[in-house]
Amino acid sequence: MRNSVSQRPATSDSQFHVAKSGLWFGFWSALILVLAGTGFAVTLNLIPIAVPISLALVAIPMAVLTLTYEHERSRRFKAEANIHSVLEESERINAQLRKQTAFANSMAREAENANKAKSEFLANMSHEIRTPMNGVLGMLSLLEDTHLNNEQQSFASVAKNSAESLLTLINDILDFSKIEARKMKIEEIDFDIRSMLEDFASTLAFRANDRALEFICGLAPDVPAFVKGDPGRLRQILTNLAGNAFKFTRKGEVSVRGRLVDEDVETVTVEFHVKDSGIGIPKESQEKLFESFTQADGSTTRLYGGTGLGLSISKQLAEMMGGKIGFESEEGKGADFWFTARLKRSEKLPEPRAMGNIAGVRALIVDDNQSNLDLTESLLNSWGMIVTITQSGPEALQAMYDAVDNGLPYRLVLIDMRMPHMTGETLGKIIKEDSRLSEARLVLMTDVGRRGDAGTFKSAGFSAYLTKPVLQSDLYVCLAQLIGGADEKVVVKPARDLITRHSIAEDRKARLKILLAEDNLTNQKVALGLLKKLGYRADAVSDGEEAIKALESRYYDLVLMDVQMPRLDGYGATRRIRDASRTSVFDPNIPIVAMTAHAMEGDRQKCLEHGMDDYVSKPIDPARLEEVVTRWLYRSQSFVTRRPTGAKTLHKKSTAGATGGAAVLPATAEGQSCDTSPRSSSVVPAAAAFSVFDRDGLMDRLMGDETLFQTIVAEYLVDMDNQLNELSKAVADQDVVEAGKIAHRIKGASANVGGDALAQVAFQLEEAGERKGDLQRVGQLLPLITHEFNQLKAIMQKEVNQ
Repeated sequence: MRNSVSQRPATSDSQFHVAKSGLWFGFWSALILVLAGTGFAVTLNLIPIAVPISLALVAIPMAVLTLTYEHERSRRFKAEANIHSVLEESERINAQLRKQTAFANSMAREAENANKAKSEFLANMSHEIRTPMNGVLGMLSLLEDTHLNNEQQSFASVAKNSAESLLTLINDILDFSKIEARKMKIEEIDFDIRSMLEDFASTLAFRANDRALEFICGLAPDVPAFVKGDPGRLRQILTNLAGNAFKFTRKGEVSVRGRLVDEDVETVTVEFHVKDSGIGIPKESQEKLFESFTQADGSTTRLYGGTGLGLSISKQLAEMMGGKIGFESEEGKGADFWFTARLKRSEKLPEPRAMGNIAGVRALIVDDNQSNLDLTESLLNSWGMIVTITQSGPEALQAMYDAVDNGLPYRLVLIDMRMPHMTGETLGKIIKEDSRLSEARLVLMTDVGRRGDAGTFKSAGFSAYLTKPVLQSDLYVCLAQLIGGADEKVVVKPARDLITRHSIAEDRKARLKILLAEDNLTNQKVALGLLKKLGYRADAVSDGEEAIKALESRYYDLVLMDVQMPRLDGYGATRRIRDASRTSVFDPNIPIVAMTAHAMEGDRQKCLEHGMDDYVSKPIDPARLEEVVTRWLYRSQSFVTRRPTGAKTLHKKSTAGATGGAAVLPATAEGQSCDTSPRSSSVVPAAAAFSVFDRDGLMDRLMGDETLFQTIVAEYLVDMDNQLNELSKAVADQDVVEAGKIAHRIKGASANVGGDALAQVAFQLEEAGERKGDLQRVGQLLPLITHEFNQLKAIMQKEVNQ
């Protein structure tokens, strides 16, 4: 500070030196004048006069210069004083700024910590709430399947809908907190965008039917089948937008369409439109629509519920995927919400379809809805068919007569059920009663079917009927089956059989084959029994080596792979299957789903890193198993089975990532694709907190099959006697690792048959043995395992003998 003040400003310093130089110049000039004047005066004898004049000549400049000098010095001192004042003020301001900056940084850290604590709290709370909510939803679903009167059924339905709404709210709040804390991550995995959209459409079909709305869902043919991105978040945006569309639409239609808007060597940009014919959005509410906790109608008496979080979350997710979101709406005339997503190209390619069966076939589409016409026409055109569209029954009949007269009759007629003036059923009867037109195969597309519809439509002359929204894969298989052909990939249905969505699904299941790799006998029986009840054929092997041999000897469509097995575990087997240079399996990219009792955080990622595609935890939940198996089997089929028809061929392995180019669809709000139920993931201090035998849970997993129940229990008891003998031997040999492995098998089998208390003790022994090497703890738990098994055995034997 002192050094700063001592430095003179450039301007003041310059002025001081000028004044000083002028003073000296004046002094010497005056002195010269005085001397010159004196000499001149002496010469003229004028000294009395010259001396005063000379003195005046000296004094006047000296006075002037002195005044100038004093004035400049005064100005310099004032300038220095001002600079000193300014610098002091500047230092004070800087000190305040440093203090405010430190305070702001402190507040930012506190805010960040608070935000992190809030996010962690919301995450923990969401898990804590979700657990009982799953129980509530499960019990309500079971309740709805019991014998209830109309009033009780209505009560149960309302309660279930309310529980589902609450669960959706919990998930939205968790997602919002993750986005706010910048913890939301967008995955980048290969997935079939058409399959994703079809799965999405099928979940909304019943909602459309309940509201008597036309629901259209489709993707333009030029969109690549496989892309790389986050299918879970993409579907989440679609669900939010479509959910709002259904909520605010009382009559008319809701459509979901996707199209390609931009592409380059590495990426494709897809634009989705969710359009409805509902109430629309007032202009005054449009600007704030994407704000958090905001609705178009914020009054307490609004007819429509919701938090307003869905659109805010959708906006954030779209932007995280490199896209934008927006809408167009006019009050009373519906809304058109759109968003874009930039997705990377995938190296994974769909299997070729049996195009020869329907390419070149002449087809007529009859539908009064223009959106439906456009979508169906584009699909059939992309499959190589020759298509004509009409919007009413009379117009369709005229088109068919003209085609017959021209010698080019239509072989297929796709008819919408609900049309003005003439229904689809009536049109079908007219066509079949006319000998000129009756050779055409008729496909009826209707809302969700009712019992007895199959017989009614079959008698009306229809060869097939599909419920809306019609899945592209179902439509393709249906048309291929109706036309038939020599291609052995397409199963030709006899003309007397009516083709439906259910028959297509049954045909697929009959053609598909699953390989189960599981070393535990009880778990094998449970899984095989469930797959059989679901309509699938499956073979079982006991370890990874046998699984590889089976995949080398014949073709399978999917593998259910236990993680922990002797000789070669599930991880090692998967790595070898994926590496075509090490094995000669038919398909190195076959979908592999991990089945394990491990459900700890990080287990899912470990499965994916080893090349597995998905993950289900034990005890096996039939609904979850069916969901995962259906997803991966149908996703790998590309409308028709991909079974090789000749010699063994090795498919080119994708280099898209550890999953072998396959998709992982998160099934929970956090993006987890596995069931992490507390029963299989919590370390419980005592088995007393769990039931000895959960008979109802086992019957649910066996889908009520009493005969299978008797078989599973009998074989489990025999297997457990052997496992306990091996466990006792391992403890006696002080082999804690082997003891842990045996405990793992006991845990998985016991959890599957409802022996919850035994499963929990086995879990603790597994932790103590295989993971911690604690021989003392293993020895303490062995008697407890024996005790719990004896209790379970007594109850099971009593149940079997009843």
